[in-house]
Amino acid sequence: MKTKNKVFIFSLFLILISITPTLLAIETQFTKESNIFDQGETLIAKISGNFVDRITTENTLFYQDHIRIPITYDVKKLNDDFYIYALLIDKPSGNYSIRINDVDYMDGLKTTDAEIRMNFTITSETADFYVTPGVVESNDDFSLELRSLGGATTKIDIDSQDAFTHNSSVELTSGGTKNVNFFINDSEKILREIILSSEGTTYNVPVLAGNPNTPPSNKELSFKFEPNNIEVSLATNSEATRIIYLVNNNDEDIEDVFLSLSSSLKDYATITPNKIENLKAGETEKVEILFESSEISANISGDIIASSNTSTTYLSISLSFIPDYVPSEDEEDTESILTTCSQLGGSICGDEERCSEETLPTKDGLCCPASGSCEEIKKSNTGKWIGWGIILLVIVFLAYFFKKYKKARPSKDLLSMAKGKN
Repeated sequence: MKTKNKVFIFSLFLILISITPTLLAIETQFTKESNIFDQGETLIAKISGNFVDRITTENTLFYQDHIRIPITYDVKKLNDDFYIYALLIDKPSGNYSIRINDVDYMDGLKTTDAEIRMNFTITSETADFYVTPGVVESNDDFSLELRSLGGATTKIDIDSQDAFTHNSSVELTSGGTKNVNFFINDSEKILREIILSSEGTTYNVPVLAGNPNTPPSNKELSFKFEPNNIEVSLATNSEATRIIYLVNNNDEDIEDVFLSLSSSLKDYATITPNKIENLKAGETEKVEILFESSEISANISGDIIASSNTSTTYLSISLSFIPDYVPSEDEEDTESILTTCSQLGGSICGDEERCSEETLPTKDGLCCPASGSCEEIKKSNTGKWIGWGIILLVIVFLAYFFKKYKKARPSKDLLSMAKGKN
């Protein structure tokens, strides 16, 4: 009996040894910490190994339990690793898997095509938003599409560790979609991450990008537009003006800031000024944009670019030209100034306060800039003395009048008056 047990244990040991290289030959992981996703979320997965064949969309399949399902997805190779992203739109809660077949890879010194499987779960919750594409490989500037899946406005913060120039955040209305542009700051094509995060959903989007024609630049943004993106709707064949600000958040003055339009906007927008000779430290410059719509309906998107020798920043613009468009009452009441005082880091002074510096017109009123402060208005005593002076003059005048009237009044002899009556 003991001999049989030893044989069984030894056989089991050999089996474990034989399968261990296969288990270690391929490494799979999701870019989030777990394999649990919300409905509508963008799934992003990484597969590492010594592959003989290339993983493609043809040999990558998705299953719910044991049933193959249709899904929107793509496969990309970034450096030596493969990445898969998939949109989990309209997929109910349950257990799912990614299965990769008919792909040769090295298992130790052997070649194998054993199935690669990644299991994941979809919950009954809904993600705040999705992103597409979920993996990027580019030699030029690119964009990501973000779409809200929630019922309320969703704010999404964007971070790329200064690898790209982009908006720091965007807001999506319920069901709304926005394209966020990313402009490459580096000529070296290396793997980086773009982090997109809302209150309930976060993505780490792998990006292999670099533009050989992009000279190395100072990644730190020394100035920025406020706001950093705007949406404008116009009736066809009409005009509208919007005012925004360019803010110098650096400790030094910036010389020669040039403002220009992306090619898609040149026929529909004019900016004033085109050049700022000196943008002083901590100060803001008003920028006026005149929009002119076409005679036909259209949707136009592009950027205003502000650039100096040390930095570049962008204002993302979305234009909609709509025949017979009539703005709502709220839109009619909204002034052409789009920047709020809080976006400039300033404050609105009270009725009995005065700003120590020149105020700036903003969406919510005259703004005391961050470099200034609201100070209490000291009440003057001049008005009080003038009031008392007027009262004193009235009293003197009345006294003089009564005194003069009394002297002019004829005296009467009561005895004579009595005799006259008789």
